[in-house]
Amino acid sequence: MIGSALLARNNLRLGRGDRRGATRLALLFLTVRMLYWLFGQHHNGLVDYEFDLFVTHLSLAVFTAVFLWVLYVALEPFVRKRWPQRIISWSRLLAGGYRDPLVGRDILIGAVFGVLMVLLGLLTSIGLRWIGRPPGLLLNPGTTSIGAHLFIGKFLSQMNAGIFLPFFSLFLLLLFMLVLRRERLAFGLLWLLLATVNVLIGQVHVLMIPLALISAFLATFVLYRFGLLASAAAFFFAHLWVFFPMTTD
Repeated sequence: MIGSALLARNNLRLGRGDRRGATRLALLFLTVRMLYWLFGQHHNGLVDYEFDLFVTHLSLAVFTAVFLWVLYVALEPFVRKRWPQRIISWSRLLAGGYRDPLVGRDILIGAVFGVLMVLLGLLTSIGLRWIGRPPGLLLNPGTTSIGAHLFIGKFLSQMNAGIFLPFFSLFLLLLFMLVLRRERLAFGLLWLLLATVNVLIGQVHVLMIPLALISAFLATFVLYRFGLLASAAAFFFAHLWVFFPMTTD
């Protein structure tokens, strides 16, 4: 947050940054976040309670939307200068090019990588059985909280993952580039960092770490090869199995 604020301030002083695209992205997130307040919360009609609920959710929505705006203004000029090919489809989407072939291509590519990441996540638990070990439990918010009224909240969390994780990855990538001065080394370090987070948060068994490494490699590769929009789509689809129950139906 501090780093993005400093970069954004410098870019604004120099007249850089796609403010229009950043505003569109922030307003989209703000709208979805307030839909969570409208549909995901319990409303009992008491004026004091409803006012407190509204102010709480509005403050969280505005704070996160502004943070997203600052993060985008901080990143976009550097990425456009160093890796313009990685944000072409993203920029076209923010400009309203919903039917642009490149936008559709990158979303579909991201979906494929997201599905592969889901399968690898499932295999880290199921694969233990193949080597004679008891399989891991597939516990996530999707399996512990079920109900149609929870959809907006789950969708918001999925949208958070699809937006913020690629942006954070891109921010770290730029930071590693400034330190290491080599693109491949920066991507390698980002891969190792994502793999470490994947292993620790997912509590992956030591024998299944290679699968976690492959999953982190896919997340890094889609950003490296296809850019920001494909990475956002990959993280969005990969979190289907995190926030929603996955059955054999």
